[in-house]
Amino acid sequence: MKIIAVVALAAGLGVSAPTSAKIELKCYEGAAAVAQLKAELKAEGQQAILVGNRTGGNWNVNLFTADTSGIGYNIEGNQRFGSGVESTTLCVRTKFRSVVVNDVSKPGIPPWALGDSDPTIAGPIVKKLGYGTGIHDDTVRTGERNGFRVALGAIALTDDGKGGERTGPLMLVDFSPSDPKHGGGMSITGTDGVRKDLFDMIDVQYGPRALELLKR
Repeated sequence: MKIIAVVALAAGLGVSAPTSAKIELKCYEGAAAVAQLKAELKAEGQQAILVGNRTGGNWNVNLFTADTSGIGYNIEGNQRFGSGVESTTLCVRTKFRSVVVNDVSKPGIPPWALGDSDPTIAGPIVKKLGYGTGIHDDTVRTGERNGFRVALGAIALTDDGKGGERTGPLMLVDFSPSDPKHGGGMSITGTDGVRKDLFDMIDVQYGPRALELLKR
């Protein structure tokens, strides 16, 4: 599974591939802590790429951000997007780099969303893991046929155990522009070519950073 496709395309779009994200993966609770996180995001030049509501549980706002270099965060709040009520808790769930976006109003799968996954490797793993998993390229193509188009791609950053970060799995976020609820979800895919669904979303829409990137 070639997860370097996103990195290569990002470079072609003039988006660099930084190796470090400064904001910690933790929850910021209370007005002062939330204000601190927002100030840190602003200082890094972070802006929203995608925003929506995570389904299940409390249907909380889920936000993907990025700076101009292509590094960003997945952040979840404790209030619903569109409710008019500000979240009093924000949790930084994931760090990522090499962000690219795709215009879901246009049909077709962006090349970076496919990874030459090998069914002989991924297939047995999917059979064992079951629900919520699939062979990467197969699921992306099935999603496209069903109206769920890839909107965002990035490379997750994971803890290297030495106080630094290392390259993690490929992240994809898709949603259906024809669905009145704009339903979609986030998934990750490792080098084995197995795509794993992490969570579903509704009310998904582009943020200012995505609109900026789509103009390029």
